[in-house]
Amino acid sequence: MSDAAAIIDALGCGQCTACTLASRRGHGFVHCPAHPDRHASLSIDAKRDKVLFHCWAGCEQRAVVDGLRGLGLWRSR
Repeated sequence: MSDAAAIIDALGCGQCTACTLASRRGHGFVHCPAHPDRHASLSIDAKRDKVLFHCWAGCEQRAVVDGLRGLGLWRSR
């Protein structure tokens, strides 16, 4: 399983359409770990073995990485 797929599995609620599609496709939108997220606002994808993400609610990348680390989903390279 890729790092992006592991993050999608962990952050997806499995109930909203965005999370369900992301889980099936291996990329898409899930709930951001950096803020209370009722709507899936974290876009996530993998390119060349790198995880790419962007929070459309406006979270800084550092805040998202800190949230992922807190959940054990981000490792330093």
